[in-house]
Amino acid sequence: MKGFFDHIARLLFQPDYRETRGWYIYFILIELLVVSLIVTYVWNWAPYIARISDVVLPLGLAQYLDVSFMFNEFWPFLNASILTGAVIAGFFRLNRFAYLVAVFCIHLQYISRYSLGEISHGSNMAGLCLLALAVAAITYGNGVEFRKLAFGLIIFFIGLAYTSAAVCKLIGTGPLWIDGRHLWLWIGERSIDVVSGEGVFELNFLQQYILQWHWLATIILFIGLFSELIGVMAWSPYFRPYVILIIVGMHFGIEWTMNISFASYVYILILAGFPWHRLIDYILNKTDSGGLNHFIDRIRMKRMATTAEHS
Repeated sequence: MKGFFDHIARLLFQPDYRETRGWYIYFILIELLVVSLIVTYVWNWAPYIARISDVVLPLGLAQYLDVSFMFNEFWPFLNASILTGAVIAGFFRLNRFAYLVAVFCIHLQYISRYSLGEISHGSNMAGLCLLALAVAAITYGNGVEFRKLAFGLIIFFIGLAYTSAAVCKLIGTGPLWIDGRHLWLWIGERSIDVVSGEGVFELNFLQQYILQWHWLATIILFIGLFSELIGVMAWSPYFRPYVILIIVGMHFGIEWTMNISFASYVYILILAGFPWHRLIDYILNKTDSGGLNHFIDRIRMKRMATTAEHS
């Protein structure tokens, strides 16, 4: 059993992989995407939180902490400001605990925003990626090992999240979860949500066929369940691009069938799930730009020096 877990760890964290300039840039792009999404979420939630008056459904720490103090024009914006400062400090490696502060801030903002009984999953992946950055920063501060640990944890959370979602469906409903009548029900429920928010709902061509043909609805649900079940296969760099492509396709299917968008999930999946570093290395080698390569090396060394100064 130990050998199995060691193998999984090697697949996720690639201890023998020699970091290239392309992989370094690739990781920075992933990190930028994650912190940008996190900052966007907390600032979008702040005005909504200011209009809440009561906690209806306590989530997370709200089960132990009264978050009603957040329901005003001051605290949600202050919390968003603290998070913004924390992710900036984390990104520039000014403090190895900065990302951990950001994790607490977004959790506080989340449990305040969704304290009325409505729970959103749209920000969960970005939050888990931030947690991965926080754990890696606390463990290594910066450097190659930081990036390997953070990236490996991001892929770990992605694979675990989708496979566990499929397992929960099977535990809760069983194999009959794929019955197409369930999709009919969800399309009907979603139509009520859309009408409530936009005043009108029109079936697209796919939804029209789904509601006519039970077998088509069943096949679509089967594909969705299968896409989630194979999530842990993304832990392997050999299968990762194919698994991620299937999962991204599943998300487009969810949007076309139920008008539910997981845009931030798709952004993270597309960026983290494909070996873009190979393309970046190819471009750097093809352009043969010594100046650009030297600039990238200087940035890497500068960030390492910054971490050492603030450790």
